[in-house]
Amino acid sequence: MRESLHDGDEKMKSAGFQGGGGGTLSVIECPNELPQKTLQLVQGLIREMYANLVKHASPDSPYEVFVLLHESSIEITQINRIRCDGQAPVRSDGGHGVAFYADRISDLGGVLTSENLDDDWNMYARIPVKATK
Repeated sequence: MRESLHDGDEKMKSAGFQGGGGGTLSVIECPNELPQKTLQLVQGLIREMYANLVKHASPDSPYEVFVLLHESSIEITQINRIRCDGQAPVRSDGGHGVAFYADRISDLGGVLTSENLDDDWNMYARIPVKATK
């Protein structure tokens, strides 16, 4: 996960983002076991978040991607200023799309939400370490 955050921050720098911020991983409680399927889902979601940041975030404003690792779940929060109307979106390699990840996370018993609040994009995901459904 830490490598996915680092790679995403490097992608942002390469795309000319000057706003600062970045990805942070905090371990609250380390799970006894993290299934490979869950890890792959989390890494894919992080890549998708960074792809969307490059496409839709304002390059002059800070962005944040927080990952909190708990014993039973992983929480991911993304916050960024939305690109102004006059700024064209940047083309970026994406993944499967947010809807794909929302469905996969829901299948595991988790949740992914997103909303625009006063031109700030907020996305939150809670992914159970082990499927609850």
